[in-house]
Amino acid sequence: MLKRFTNLFRRKPIPTAPLLDNDLGEFLFVQDIGWHKKVMLETRLVELYLGSDGEIPSTVMLDTAKYWVANWESRRSELNQYMESGLGTWPDEELRFDPHEL
Repeated sequence: MLKRFTNLFRRKPIPTAPLLDNDLGEFLFVQDIGWHKKVMLETRLVELYLGSDGEIPSTVMLDTAKYWVANWESRRSELNQYMESGLGTWPDEELRFDPHEL
C-alpha cells in the first residue's frame, strides 16, 4: 500500500524520444511546458504545445490540434474566442500569447 502511495508522487521520467504524428509532424518534449512544435497559421509561424505532464497526448487532444491548424484561416475568430474564454478559466495559467495577435 505504501509503495502505491509513494508511486503517486514519484516524478515520471522526462520523455526523450520525439512524438511523431502523421499529420502534424514531430513534437519534442519541453519539461514543465509540454509537447512542442512550430506550425504555420496562415503566414505566421507559431508555437504549438500539447499537454504538460510527459504523457502522450490523447487522440482527442491531437485531433483538436489538427482541426485548429487545418481550419485556422476559416475559423480564426471562433478559435480565438474559444482560447480566450477557455484559458481565462484557468486562474493559475499564465497566458503566453494574446489570441488576438494570431
